[in-house]
Amino acid sequence: MKSSNTKYFRNNHRPVEVNIYFISMIVCLFLMSHISYSQSGQWIKINESSCYSIATLNDSSLFAGTSDGLEYTSDYGKTWFEKSFSSSSNRVDHIAINDSTNSIFIFSGGDRIIYKSTDNGNKWIVSIGEVIGITCLISKYGTLYAVSSAGKLYTSINDGVSWDSSFVVVNLQSVDACRSGQIFVETGPAEIYTSKDSGKTWNKLTYQNSESFSSSFAINNKDEIYSIYGTGIIVSKDFGATWTFQSVPIDAPYERSLAIDEDNNLYLGVRVLLKSSNGGLNWTNYGGQFYSLNGIAVYNDNIFVATEGGIFHFDQTIPIYVGSNYFPLHLGNIWQYLSYSSSYRDPDNYELEQNWIEKDTLINNYKYYSYKSIWDDFIYKNKWVRYSEVDKKIFIRDGDTDKIYMDFNLPSMATFQQFTGSYMVQATIYEGSKNLFGDTIKYKGYENGTLLYGLRMENFGENIGLLRYSNEGTFGPDYSDGRDLIMAVIYDSTNTPTYLSNHYKPEINLAPINFINTEQFQINFLINHKYSKFYDPSIPFKGINFIDSVYMISYYSKNDSTIMNDIVYASNTSKTNKYLISSVVDTILLKNGFTFNYKIIAKDKGIIPETSASPDNGYYQIIWDENTAIDDYEKGAMAFSLDQNYPNPFNPSTVISWRLSASSYITLKIYDVLGKEVATLVNGEKGPGLYNYEFGIRNYELASGIYFYQLRAGSFVQTKKMIYLK
Repeated sequence: MKSSNTKYFRNNHRPVEVNIYFISMIVCLFLMSHISYSQSGQWIKINESSCYSIATLNDSSLFAGTSDGLEYTSDYGKTWFEKSFSSSSNRVDHIAINDSTNSIFIFSGGDRIIYKSTDNGNKWIVSIGEVIGITCLISKYGTLYAVSSAGKLYTSINDGVSWDSSFVVVNLQSVDACRSGQIFVETGPAEIYTSKDSGKTWNKLTYQNSESFSSSFAINNKDEIYSIYGTGIIVSKDFGATWTFQSVPIDAPYERSLAIDEDNNLYLGVRVLLKSSNGGLNWTNYGGQFYSLNGIAVYNDNIFVATEGGIFHFDQTIPIYVGSNYFPLHLGNIWQYLSYSSSYRDPDNYELEQNWIEKDTLINNYKYYSYKSIWDDFIYKNKWVRYSEVDKKIFIRDGDTDKIYMDFNLPSMATFQQFTGSYMVQATIYEGSKNLFGDTIKYKGYENGTLLYGLRMENFGENIGLLRYSNEGTFGPDYSDGRDLIMAVIYDSTNTPTYLSNHYKPEINLAPINFINTEQFQINFLINHKYSKFYDPSIPFKGINFIDSVYMISYYSKNDSTIMNDIVYASNTSKTNKYLISSVVDTILLKNGFTFNYKIIAKDKGIIPETSASPDNGYYQIIWDENTAIDDYEKGAMAFSLDQNYPNPFNPSTVISWRLSASSYITLKIYDVLGKEVATLVNGEKGPGLYNYEFGIRNYELASGIYFYQLRAGSFVQTKKMIYLK
């Protein structure tokens, strides 16, 4: 198939204001008789760059205007080469190839220039400069057309040597032309104007007494005009004088775009790519998951799509993939998820969730299973579920019948009637792969609903089950929730478990203490984890501390003598990663040459728990510091001490610790660098012991910088520096 006349479209990002979700439920059965699915082929991403326009040359070369410049391939995207041109901006917004001369034209919005190449993009010259806001650039029957958002139409009949310009109306978005040279332009407000005298005069077209059309229109080589309208397309075969409406299989309110190749095949982009070879009467669904379609190119039965997320190639040699064991069901299976919810007023809530198979039963010689969730809101609640590897389907038992919940046989973007456990909806298949548990997992899933009223999605991984669930809606207050699998235990038919985990371990961050001069042992430290989510501790039910328990094991040793100690558990500052170990050491043993050996252990909350130790091997050792040691029975000011705050620098809080060997009236105050008192934290009588005070900045208006905290206890006065960083 030649491609010099292949049409390209831009998505003008104007959603059609029609409640397609409810309309589609009414016309679904009718539309299904007008749509088929491609029996083979898959979409492959062949270029990662954001692509704004694509065009083909001589049935073998594909040019792409990307965020990184003009790129070129002659092997269907396996290898790419840059076609450099002199520009202040690498980005190429539009490409057009003259269908009579094969000259290549590109527009770079960065320097407002249309460039021209006559040697396959190796050398470039300026065709026209200082053109502002070009929104569409095409070649049709040897004539070049360009329109700008400023309202100008540019035309060239001599291969870009010279250009004529005329003003039409502001906010022009696209342009096309018939064989006779009659020009049609479309504006931002979705109005279509036409001119029969090369742009000197213009008439506005109407449809059913309405001047509004759509954000995309195209003309084939029979001079038939197609425009997207509402839930379908409208067609004119008399240069826009009259129009006929045709329904098309669109069942979600996504932005839509239209293109036509030189064989008059229509391509409709509505997240999936649809193709019609008979003017829109019947459609073939080629699938895809495109939320921004900027261009289409077709040659040699290969389809290429330009999107913000890269360039995709529909390779018809790749068969539809149908995997195996998408939903392993067995007593004892358990899945652990990181669950989230977010709304406009309350974003970023995280919780842990577990789903497991609670019981099974036999109905008509089929094994069914019952799910259980700690939140008790799983979609299969109070329902019997089974998965058939033979049928490649998930069934939900409804009364005395099985109803389909998921069909893994269907190709990507096929639709089916889904039973949700309560009612029937229309769902769409999608597929992909992700890296999980040290492997690439292929999955298939579904989505139902709309983003406006609530878009629900689930995907199932081979030999794993439910990988991810999400639900998003924008109607009223924005809201979303979902869960992502983090661990699973899956049993097979022989009751042998498979443990699936990414094996993320707790990360213990501490500065070990090696010398001590009092009987009080205290160490502050942090423990992080991949699945921990921390926010403001004052907000309830906000984050997750994925750490289950933290403790210290220790013993005294000297030569061959060993004295074991009891386990000491760490205290945690709620909803933070801060931990504190406090203990009393036997100073008599230390003075007699014993060392105090200790190790910090942390275990997480995984259903396949991971444990870390600090140090990884061996133990930290503490010895008695004779140079600064205090006699156990000595009284006086030196028996009082003030420790360095931790963490330091800090935000939003830090812990200040001090020791008192006797009852005393104390004050603990904060000062700025000028000596001005900022806060009084403690002011009163305190008995002997170890004290900790968590100083938070929430109740104070503090600037980033250096501050001092001072402890006064009788004649004892000590001051230390701390740093607050916003």
